[in-house]
Amino acid sequence: MITRTKRIKKESNILDAITSIFTARKINECDEFYNTLEEAKREWVDSQIYFDNVSDPELVDYAIHMMEASETKYMYLLNKAKKENYSVDLSRLI
Repeated sequence: MITRTKRIKKESNILDAITSIFTARKINECDEFYNTLEEAKREWVDSQIYFDNVSDPELVDYAIHMMEASETKYMYLLNKAKKENYSVDLSRLI
């Protein structure tokens, strides 16, 4: 027969295990999101470099489109981070 104290301890261990699983998932989500955010920042910077170096007049419109699209994506992800309370070190990204 399980005593009340043992049962409470067992339930506490189960709750701790469940909590650690959800915490690990949240950490993985944050890491994955942060990697996506860094990639979006790189795309934006790369598109600015491409625009600065394009010389063919036919590619200027493409370069502008690429730059605007990558900026929009990056800003969207920053706003999403803010709304979902992700901890993002903006000094590394901006």
